[in-house]
Amino acid sequence: MNKKESVYEILYEQNFKSKDGHRVFRVKCRKCGQEFNMQKRHAERIKSCRHLDCSGRHSGGLVWKNTRLKNIFKGMRERCFDSNSEDYRWYGSKGIGIYEEWLDNPILFETWSLNNGYKDDLTIDRINENEDYSPKNCRWVTSNNNSKYKSTTKEIEVNGFIHTGREWPIYLNLGTNTINKMLHDYTEEQVKEFIKRRFKDKNKVRHSHQTWMNAYGLG
Repeated sequence: MNKKESVYEILYEQNFKSKDGHRVFRVKCRKCGQEFNMQKRHAERIKSCRHLDCSGRHSGGLVWKNTRLKNIFKGMRERCFDSNSEDYRWYGSKGIGIYEEWLDNPILFETWSLNNGYKDDLTIDRINENEDYSPKNCRWVTSNNNSKYKSTTKEIEVNGFIHTGREWPIYLNLGTNTINKMLHDYTEEQVKEFIKRRFKDKNKVRHSHQTWMNAYGLG
């Protein structure tokens, strides 16, 4: 295979689109032979095999020592490269990828994890939400902290408008952390309903004994 050539051969276009509306193609890895559904733009830029077979072995023949890390890595790959993944819109569709050396040899990810704070009760977190999974941009945190970090970049769609928890207050005349705090205290559907009502009446004020939810007849 030409070094500059994509590792994927594009076979045909599927008769459905990804959840975020992009065209989906069936592709085949030239190195290991596995087939996947993927956006064309992602298939064309990937130059190396990054797949695990069902036994958990990489094409290089190395075996995972930690099954949980293998599953975490599998989830990372799905979020970044599988357009059918429910989480793809937050990762792959935004161009988030994985450190090339980890993709070429996933056991390096396992080694990095074990040497950099991994514990069975921690989850992987990207320090900068706009950058790839990589040694410089990843850390191991508790699930609660991971949710806290993610709330600032979680996108919420209301009435056809999509903004993050940090962006919505700009359009609602609210404090910067108002929506993010709500996402911790209420369900996403409750927060969406609040945004709808606030959008219609941005000048409403709350009394000292009220929460914003109470002010709009919610909560």
